[in-house]
Amino acid sequence: MKKDELTQLAIEVLNRATTPDGILALAEDNENYRRVWSRDASIAGIAGLLAGDDVITNGLHSSLLTLANAQAATGAIPSNVMPGSGKASYGSLAGRVDATTWWLIATAIYTRHSQDQQFFKKMIPHVHKAFDVLRAWEFNERHLLYTPLSGNWADEYPLHGYLLYDNCLRLWALRAWALLLDSAELNEKSVAVSTVITQNFWPAKEVENLYHPKLQTLNALEFWIAGFHPGGSYDGIFDAAGNAFAILLGLGDQQKNKQIYHYLVKAQATMGRYLIPAFWPVIKPGDHLWEDVVNNYAYHFKNEPHHFHNGGSWPVMAAWLMLALQIYEPDIDLSKWRETCMAYLDVETFPFPEYIDTLHGKPGGKKNLSFSAAACLLLSLDDDSEIKEKLCLI
Repeated sequence: MKKDELTQLAIEVLNRATTPDGILALAEDNENYRRVWSRDASIAGIAGLLAGDDVITNGLHSSLLTLANAQAATGAIPSNVMPGSGKASYGSLAGRVDATTWWLIATAIYTRHSQDQQFFKKMIPHVHKAFDVLRAWEFNERHLLYTPLSGNWADEYPLHGYLLYDNCLRLWALRAWALLLDSAELNEKSVAVSTVITQNFWPAKEVENLYHPKLQTLNALEFWIAGFHPGGSYDGIFDAAGNAFAILLGLGDQQKNKQIYHYLVKAQATMGRYLIPAFWPVIKPGDHLWEDVVNNYAYHFKNEPHHFHNGGSWPVMAAWLMLALQIYEPDIDLSKWRETCMAYLDVETFPFPEYIDTLHGKPGGKKNLSFSAAACLLLSLDDDSEIKEKLCLI
């Protein structure tokens, strides 16, 4: 299928998933996917807005209102809301930190795009409450969010603590709303958060006062580390989404960005496929994190090596990483990764799969997923000097 035809099909998938309450994670499914999920609706809505589709953009507007109306007293945005009933979930065993950050980001992007002053004024109290709960989730007033186990999109992967992904999303939200509100307070906080992320997730030897003394021992890093916690760091784990947003936020220089690209080349050589894994390397039986993987699931175990979060390639996170590199390092040739990802989105019997098994190259999870339709739209964006502005990055 040609690129334009596949893009149109992705738009149709998202149009089918769009309801009066917002954009569902999956239109055809009767499980938890048939809900307005904060992160899924936000990402799908942002992709649709960038693609210029009015139905999806209006769906984003509805999603943001639905989620705001179910905001918890603490300020937390729900992980998902059941259409029609308004019944909200804020997580199962643990809350979802990225539900709040993605809502803040998407609300800022929609506000800047629409110039809808009525919407803007209605959202302001919700925005302030959301930032308040994020501040509380620092726990120690040192500028980094602490994410519990299962506390973000990778809810069956064994990461917890100060995570790159969640802290980059919080920084993006701070920068976006500092712009929209012309807020010196939010701008000051964004500068502090940016500094702490830069110092601790790719630490240099000369930096003092790091969050964790073990970060001083890291050397020869090839990418932004996935995170750390009181017991140590996840310096050997590559987090595609976290690195994508670190690049998108301009936290690294050209040297760091190209080191990340070279790591993708190494991963490709190892797996023999031009796929970008969500997390790498895979965790296998006998590895020190294997028991943490095998015991952390909701309904049934999905994280066999090379599957799901455990080395599986999620088109949506791969797309964000490729978009970030495209914006900051346009001389890097990502065509083989882009073509491979698009080809998997175009499998007739399994269109827009949730993830791709990086060992056998087979699509897995759900099909026609809004997340993956959004990936197609992100990958289809033409070079656009205004993308950073549209994403509230400048």
